[in-house]
Amino acid sequence: MKKYFIFTFGILLGAIIFVAAIKLSTLPTLNMPANSVNLSSAISTTTPEFKTPPIIKMTNGEDGLLIPIIVYHRIGYAPANATSVYKSLTIEPEWFDKHLQYLQDHGFETIQYQDLVANLDYSAPLPAKPVMINFDDGYKDTYEAAYPILQKHGMKGTLFVITKSVGGRPYVTWDQIKEMQKSGTMEIGSHTLWHPYLTKSGKASQEINESKKTLEEQLGTEIIAFAYPFGNYDDRVEKLVKDAGYKVARSFSTGNGINENDRFHVPVVRVYANVSLERWKS
Repeated sequence: MKKYFIFTFGILLGAIIFVAAIKLSTLPTLNMPANSVNLSSAISTTTPEFKTPPIIKMTNGEDGLLIPIIVYHRIGYAPANATSVYKSLTIEPEWFDKHLQYLQDHGFETIQYQDLVANLDYSAPLPAKPVMINFDDGYKDTYEAAYPILQKHGMKGTLFVITKSVGGRPYVTWDQIKEMQKSGTMEIGSHTLWHPYLTKSGKASQEINESKKTLEEQLGTEIIAFAYPFGNYDDRVEKLVKDAGYKVARSFSTGNGINENDRFHVPVVRVYANVSLERWKS
Protein backbone atom coordinates (compact mmCIF):
# COMPACT_ATOMS: atom_id res chain seq x y z
CA MET A 1 0.00 0.00 0.00
CA LYS A 2 1.42 3.40 -0.89
CA LYS A 3 1.95 5.66 2.12
CA TYR A 4 1.39 9.36 2.13
CA PHE A 5 3.45 11.44 4.50
CA ILE A 6 2.74 15.00 5.58
CA PHE A 7 5.82 16.90 6.72
CA THR A 8 5.31 19.42 9.48
CA PHE A 9 6.96 22.42 7.88
CA GLY A 10 4.90 24.86 9.98
CA ILE A 11 7.23 24.61 12.98
CA LEU A 12 10.12 25.91 10.94
CA LEU A 13 8.27 28.95 9.65
CA GLY A 14 6.91 29.67 13.12
CA ALA A 15 10.44 29.79 14.45
CA ILE A 16 11.23 32.78 12.30
CA ILE A 17 9.22 35.16 14.47
CA PHE A 18 11.38 34.73 17.54
CA VAL A 19 14.51 35.41 15.53
CA ALA A 20 12.91 38.52 14.04
CA ALA A 21 12.13 39.86 17.50
CA ILE A 22 15.87 40.01 18.14
CA LYS A 23 16.73 41.74 14.88
CA LEU A 24 14.78 42.34 11.71
CA SER A 25 16.10 40.22 8.93
CA THR A 26 14.87 38.26 5.97
CA LEU A 27 13.21 34.94 6.56
CA PRO A 28 15.58 31.98 6.62
CA THR A 29 15.22 29.38 3.94
CA LEU A 30 14.80 25.72 4.75
CA ASN A 31 16.02 22.54 3.12
CA MET A 32 13.48 19.72 3.05
CA PRO A 33 15.37 16.40 3.21
CA ALA A 34 14.89 14.12 0.23
CA ASN A 35 15.36 10.87 2.14
CA SER A 36 14.33 11.61 5.70
CA VAL A 37 11.56 13.05 7.83
CA ASN A 38 13.91 13.94 10.70
CA LEU A 39 13.17 17.51 11.74
CA SER A 40 16.67 18.33 12.94
CA SER A 41 18.16 17.45 9.56
CA ALA A 42 15.57 19.63 7.81
CA ILE A 43 17.04 22.86 9.16
CA SER A 44 19.39 24.52 6.71
CA THR A 45 20.06 27.79 4.97
CA THR A 46 19.57 26.52 1.43
CA THR A 47 16.53 26.67 -0.81
CA PRO A 48 14.17 23.68 -0.48
CA GLU A 49 14.39 21.12 -3.27
CA PHE A 50 11.33 19.12 -4.37
CA LYS A 51 10.69 16.57 -7.04
CA THR A 52 7.85 16.87 -9.54
CA PRO A 53 5.41 15.34 -8.81
CA PRO A 54 6.04 15.77 -5.04
CA ILE A 55 6.90 12.13 -4.38
CA ILE A 56 9.88 11.45 -2.13
CA LYS A 57 11.56 8.27 -0.97
CA MET A 58 11.23 7.97 2.82
CA THR A 59 13.72 6.27 5.10
CA ASN A 60 11.57 3.13 5.23
CA GLY A 61 11.89 2.82 1.45
CA GLU A 62 8.25 3.62 0.68
CA ASP A 63 6.94 6.50 -1.38
CA GLY A 64 5.54 9.47 0.51
CA LEU A 65 3.87 12.73 -0.41
CA LEU A 66 5.54 15.83 1.05
CA ILE A 67 2.99 18.49 2.02
CA PRO A 68 3.94 21.20 4.54
CA ILE A 69 1.09 22.16 6.89
CA ILE A 70 1.14 25.51 8.68
CA VAL A 71 -1.38 26.15 11.48
CA TYR A 72 -2.23 29.59 12.86
CA HIS A 73 -4.65 30.75 15.54
CA ARG A 74 -4.67 34.53 15.72
CA ILE A 75 -3.38 37.07 13.19
CA GLY A 76 -3.14 40.39 14.98
CA TYR A 77 -1.54 42.23 17.88
CA ALA A 78 -1.59 40.85 21.41
CA PRO A 79 -2.37 43.45 24.09
CA ALA A 80 0.45 44.25 26.49
CA ASN A 81 -1.51 42.69 29.35
CA ALA A 82 -2.43 39.54 27.41
CA THR A 83 -1.66 36.12 28.85
CA SER A 84 1.44 34.26 27.71
CA VAL A 85 -0.78 31.76 25.87
CA TYR A 86 -2.59 34.55 24.03
CA LYS A 87 0.71 36.14 23.02
CA SER A 88 2.24 32.85 21.90
CA LEU A 89 -0.71 32.14 19.59
CA THR A 90 -0.77 35.61 18.04
CA ILE A 91 1.18 36.36 14.86
CA GLU A 92 1.39 39.95 13.67
CA PRO A 93 -0.16 40.55 10.21
CA GLU A 94 3.14 41.85 8.85
CA TRP A 95 4.82 38.56 9.69
CA PHE A 96 1.97 36.49 8.32
CA ASP A 97 2.38 38.46 5.09
CA LYS A 98 6.12 37.67 5.14
CA HIS A 99 5.37 33.97 5.63
CA LEU A 100 3.16 33.92 2.54
CA GLN A 101 5.68 35.93 0.54
CA TYR A 102 8.37 33.43 1.52
CA LEU A 103 6.22 30.56 0.28
CA GLN A 104 5.53 32.32 -3.00
CA ASP A 105 9.16 33.23 -3.50
CA HIS A 106 10.07 29.55 -3.20
CA GLY A 107 7.40 28.26 -5.57
CA PHE A 108 4.86 26.84 -3.12
CA GLU A 109 1.17 26.65 -4.05
CA THR A 110 -1.60 26.36 -1.47
CA ILE A 111 -4.04 23.46 -1.45
CA GLN A 112 -7.00 22.61 0.77
CA TYR A 113 -8.25 19.40 2.36
CA GLN A 114 -10.60 18.80 -0.57
CA ASP A 115 -7.52 18.67 -2.80
CA LEU A 116 -5.71 16.33 -0.43
CA VAL A 117 -8.70 13.98 -0.24
CA ALA A 118 -9.09 14.01 -4.03
CA ASN A 119 -5.44 13.00 -4.33
CA LEU A 120 -5.72 10.26 -1.70
CA ASP A 121 -8.95 8.84 -3.12
CA TYR A 122 -8.59 9.40 -6.86
CA SER A 123 -4.92 10.30 -7.43
CA ALA A 124 -5.97 13.79 -8.49
CA PRO A 125 -2.90 15.86 -9.34
CA LEU A 126 -1.37 18.30 -6.87
CA PRO A 127 1.04 21.18 -7.45
CA ALA A 128 4.73 20.34 -7.56
CA LYS A 129 5.24 22.12 -4.24
CA PRO A 130 1.96 22.06 -2.28
CA VAL A 131 1.45 23.70 1.11
CA MET A 132 -1.57 23.87 3.44
CA ILE A 133 -2.43 26.87 5.62
CA ASN A 134 -4.85 26.31 8.51
CA PHE A 135 -6.57 28.65 10.96
CA ASP A 136 -8.12 27.28 14.14
CA ASP A 137 -11.12 28.39 16.22
CA GLY A 138 -12.55 31.14 13.99
CA TYR A 139 -11.30 34.36 15.52
CA LYS A 140 -12.51 37.52 13.81
CA ASP A 141 -8.95 38.45 12.85
CA THR A 142 -9.01 35.49 10.46
CA TYR A 143 -11.51 37.53 8.45
CA GLU A 144 -10.14 40.99 9.16
CA ALA A 145 -6.43 40.28 8.73
CA ALA A 146 -5.62 36.80 7.38
CA TYR A 147 -8.30 36.68 4.68
CA PRO A 148 -7.22 39.87 2.81
CA ILE A 149 -3.55 38.90 3.05
CA LEU A 150 -4.33 35.48 1.57
CA GLN A 151 -6.24 37.21 -1.24
CA LYS A 152 -3.35 39.60 -1.82
CA HIS A 153 -1.09 36.63 -2.50
CA GLY A 154 -3.70 34.60 -4.39
CA MET A 155 -3.46 31.84 -1.80
CA LYS A 156 -5.98 29.58 -0.05
CA GLY A 157 -6.51 28.32 3.48
CA THR A 158 -8.77 26.24 5.69
CA LEU A 159 -10.64 27.63 8.70
CA PHE A 160 -11.71 25.22 11.45
CA VAL A 161 -14.77 26.71 13.14
CA ILE A 162 -16.12 26.29 16.69
CA THR A 163 -19.76 26.61 15.66
CA LYS A 164 -21.23 27.75 19.00
CA SER A 165 -18.72 30.61 19.10
CA VAL A 166 -19.75 32.07 15.74
CA GLY A 167 -21.00 35.64 16.12
CA GLY A 168 -19.65 36.05 19.63
CA ARG A 169 -16.69 38.10 20.74
CA PRO A 170 -14.00 37.77 19.40
CA TYR A 171 -15.15 35.37 16.68
CA VAL A 172 -16.25 35.60 13.04
CA THR A 173 -19.90 35.90 12.04
CA TRP A 174 -21.78 33.56 9.74
CA ASP A 175 -21.82 36.25 7.02
CA GLN A 176 -18.04 36.52 7.21
CA ILE A 177 -17.61 32.75 7.05
CA LYS A 178 -19.92 32.56 4.05
CA GLU A 179 -18.05 35.33 2.25
CA MET A 180 -14.69 33.62 2.76
CA GLN A 181 -16.04 30.23 1.76
CA LYS A 182 -17.83 31.48 -1.36
CA SER A 183 -14.70 33.32 -2.53
CA GLY A 184 -12.83 30.02 -2.64
CA THR A 185 -10.09 31.54 -0.51
CA MET A 186 -11.16 29.72 2.63
CA GLU A 187 -12.30 26.13 2.98
CA ILE A 188 -14.34 25.51 6.13
CA GLY A 189 -13.90 22.60 8.52
CA SER A 190 -15.38 21.65 11.89
CA HIS A 191 -13.71 22.26 15.24
CA THR A 192 -16.77 20.97 17.21
CA LEU A 193 -19.56 22.92 18.92
CA TRP A 194 -17.76 24.09 22.06
CA HIS A 195 -14.10 22.97 21.74
CA PRO A 196 -14.08 20.34 24.52
CA TYR A 197 -11.61 17.58 25.33
CA LEU A 198 -13.42 14.94 23.32
CA THR A 199 -11.90 11.95 25.11
CA LYS A 200 -13.39 13.26 28.38
CA SER A 201 -16.70 14.47 26.99
CA GLY A 202 -19.92 12.53 27.37
CA LYS A 203 -21.25 14.48 24.41
CA ALA A 204 -18.45 13.79 21.93
CA SER A 205 -20.81 12.38 19.32
CA GLN A 206 -23.02 15.46 19.56
CA GLU A 207 -20.01 17.78 19.31
CA ILE A 208 -18.76 16.02 16.20
CA ASN A 209 -22.05 15.43 14.39
CA GLU A 210 -23.98 18.59 15.18
CA SER A 211 -21.12 20.91 14.31
CA LYS A 212 -20.91 19.25 10.90
CA LYS A 213 -24.68 19.52 10.42
CA THR A 214 -24.69 23.20 11.43
CA LEU A 215 -21.90 24.12 9.04
CA GLU A 216 -23.51 22.23 6.17
CA GLU A 217 -26.86 23.90 6.78
CA GLN A 218 -25.28 27.35 6.95
CA LEU A 219 -22.93 26.95 4.00
CA GLY A 220 -24.82 24.58 1.74
CA THR A 221 -21.82 22.36 1.12
CA GLU A 222 -20.39 19.12 2.51
CA ILE A 223 -17.94 19.50 5.37
CA ILE A 224 -15.18 16.93 4.93
CA ALA A 225 -12.46 18.13 7.35
CA PHE A 226 -12.38 17.96 11.14
CA ALA A 227 -9.79 19.23 13.63
CA TYR A 228 -9.59 17.70 17.11
CA PRO A 229 -9.74 20.38 19.84
CA PHE A 230 -6.40 20.44 21.66
CA GLY A 231 -5.39 17.57 19.36
CA ASN A 232 -7.23 15.36 21.86
CA TYR A 233 -8.57 12.05 20.51
CA ASP A 234 -8.53 8.30 21.04
CA ASP A 235 -9.84 5.28 19.12
CA ARG A 236 -13.42 5.98 20.21
CA VAL A 237 -13.30 9.63 19.14
CA GLU A 238 -11.63 8.76 15.85
CA LYS A 239 -14.41 6.28 15.08
CA LEU A 240 -17.04 8.91 15.86
CA VAL A 241 -15.38 11.26 13.38
CA LYS A 242 -15.31 8.59 10.68
CA ASP A 243 -18.92 7.60 11.35
CA ALA A 244 -20.02 11.23 11.13
CA GLY A 245 -18.91 11.28 7.49
CA TYR A 246 -15.75 13.35 7.63
CA LYS A 247 -13.07 12.32 5.15
CA VAL A 248 -10.01 13.63 6.97
CA ALA A 249 -9.17 14.76 10.50
CA ARG A 250 -6.27 16.83 11.75
CA SER A 251 -4.51 16.46 15.08
CA PHE A 252 -1.71 18.37 16.82
CA SER A 253 0.61 15.39 17.03
CA THR A 254 4.10 15.72 15.66
CA GLY A 255 4.15 12.36 13.90
CA ASN A 256 5.74 12.03 10.51
CA GLY A 257 2.75 11.20 8.32
CA ILE A 258 -0.25 9.11 7.36
CA ASN A 259 -1.15 6.50 4.77
CA GLU A 260 -4.24 6.56 2.62
CA ASN A 261 -6.22 4.45 5.11
CA ASP A 262 -5.01 6.30 8.18
CA ARG A 263 -5.92 9.90 7.49
CA PHE A 264 -7.87 10.61 10.69
CA HIS A 265 -4.97 11.95 12.74
CA VAL A 266 -3.02 14.11 10.32
CA PRO A 267 0.01 15.45 12.22
CA VAL A 268 0.72 19.16 12.35
CA VAL A 269 2.49 21.69 14.53
CA ARG A 270 1.13 25.12 15.36
CA VAL A 271 2.98 28.36 14.61
CA TYR A 272 3.94 29.98 17.90
CA ALA A 273 5.23 33.52 18.28
CA ASN A 274 7.93 32.54 20.77
CA VAL A 275 9.51 29.39 19.33
CA SER A 276 13.22 29.69 18.66
CA LEU A 277 15.00 27.98 15.81
CA GLU A 278 17.37 26.37 18.31
CA ARG A 279 14.50 24.41 19.81
CA TRP A 280 13.98 22.49 16.59
CA LYS A 281 17.67 21.76 16.15
CA SER A 282 17.80 19.96 19.49
